[in-house]
Amino acid sequence: MSRLNITTKEQKRFEANLHDELHNNIFLLTQEYPPTKEFQAVFKKDMFVKSNSAAFQQVTHYLFTLLDPDLTKKKIPLWPLYDSKSERDFRKQVAEMTDAIRVKYQQVAIPPIMPSQLVCPGGYNFAKYVLKLSMLVMCEHLKKDVATKESQLLSPIRPHPNPVVTNAIVRNLKLKTGAVEARVKQTWQNFQEEFVAATAGAGSLVQDLARLEGELRGLNLELKELKMCANQTRRVDGEGLDGLREEMAHLEGIRNLCSMCRESLTYLNNDRLELKFNKNESIAKSFGCLNVVDGEELNLHNFFSGLTVLLASGDFDMSASSNQLNDIINFVSELTEKYNKLINN
Repeated sequence: MSRLNITTKEQKRFEANLHDELHNNIFLLTQEYPPTKEFQAVFKKDMFVKSNSAAFQQVTHYLFTLLDPDLTKKKIPLWPLYDSKSERDFRKQVAEMTDAIRVKYQQVAIPPIMPSQLVCPGGYNFAKYVLKLSMLVMCEHLKKDVATKESQLLSPIRPHPNPVVTNAIVRNLKLKTGAVEARVKQTWQNFQEEFVAATAGAGSLVQDLARLEGELRGLNLELKELKMCANQTRRVDGEGLDGLREEMAHLEGIRNLCSMCRESLTYLNNDRLELKFNKNESIAKSFGCLNVVDGEELNLHNFFSGLTVLLASGDFDMSASSNQLNDIINFVSELTEKYNKLINN
């Protein structure tokens, strides 16, 4: 029972490898000979593990066309297939095409196939048939160069009854192997030269890269220093601006003071001084015991009587020396000059 299980596992592994090899062969062919969109739609791995009529039609027609396009057109004149009758005829044509290939390529052991076997194309035997067909197509592709259509593979040495023929085959083989060795040697020499040149160029690039990295580091340091200087300058400018604001506020106070002094001088220099009473302005309501405001009017008698008493008491001293007046005039002049300069600025 154990031996039977091992055999079954080995058989499954063998069949899986067969399907993988079939897929790889056809995939390599598609890289050299691009297939149609219909082929690409059905081509996939393990496509013949089960019956797959669409893949059978596309793959076999593709392989037949690569192997012998003229014979394919002769044996399969109707393509693509449109109905069940054309599909039935196609199965017969595949069997006939297989027989023709077996006759033309007798050294290849392609198994024969019957139309009845193609009704459900899938499974191990069918995959083995398609694998053999794909191997034949690949072998024929390798024998001929796509451009020159000349043989690129050496024919195998087979003993011949006539020694002269055998010697001629050996000489031909030696000539071809010598030519191959010469091409290989030249290719290797070219590769060595290209490799040395590429190595030198790579070394130069590495040096340039190291130099550029050093320059980049230097530039980054300079940029960092410039940013620090800019930040310091910004802070200094901010402090200077604050000082300028304080100075401007101080000068604004001086301007207001100068304006008040100018108004006072203008009033004092006027020959026609007038004493006006405004009930809305703040004013002392009385001097001592005398009421100076009587209702809506100013009581001048009481006002001057109280003023006389206030002056006589000595509490209200408005006397000033000439030096003090000069100092006040000089101070006002300096303030006026500063104010004018500020206005000009």
